[in-house]
Amino acid sequence: MKLARILWISGSSLIFVLLTGYILILDPPAESGPARLEYILDHWGLYSFMFRTEFLMGVTIGISALILAQRFKNGWLVLVGIGMLLYALPFPIVLGLYPVASTEVSVGFSTSAHLLVDSGLMISMGGFLGLHATTRILPKWLHMAALILAIPPFSMFTLAFLGLADPVAAQKSMILVALLFAINIYYGWRLKEMND
Repeated sequence: MKLARILWISGSSLIFVLLTGYILILDPPAESGPARLEYILDHWGLYSFMFRTEFLMGVTIGISALILAQRFKNGWLVLVGIGMLLYALPFPIVLGLYPVASTEVSVGFSTSAHLLVDSGLMISMGGFLGLHATTRILPKWLHMAALILAIPPFSMFTLAFLGLADPVAAQKSMILVALLFAINIYYGWRLKEMND
């Protein structure tokens, strides 16, 4: 339980800091295609750090959610865990592929990577919706805030997964994901109180 809490809190903290920094510091790259790839490669030092961090964050939250799901017999945490592991899956490939592949291969893989990221976020946001709808360890106002913050990203990533919204446009809801993970940091602390 202690390992799961540490992973949950550290992973949630990583994504909150990373997304907040990304939103506040970086100019967004082009929506898609070769211009987006060129922008990422021009800023490769920063993007490779971000991709490594996103991979680490996805794995830590995914593993912690699966441990917690077993501990608390909570299926919503299984969805969070599977979703976050799917989210993390493309990042090691992106790190190896983008700097050396042709533009066509990189742009093609980017489409597949967005599908994995979007499906992972769709599944995990659905898990977070169910988790925060069924557990009551947060104060009521924070519990309601978590539910409200999870709905738009869940909707956007579902639409992107279904091909009804641009995957890059769906990622504009990541500010809400960052705020949800700020709440999830506190959720992780409250798990200790539940277990004591």
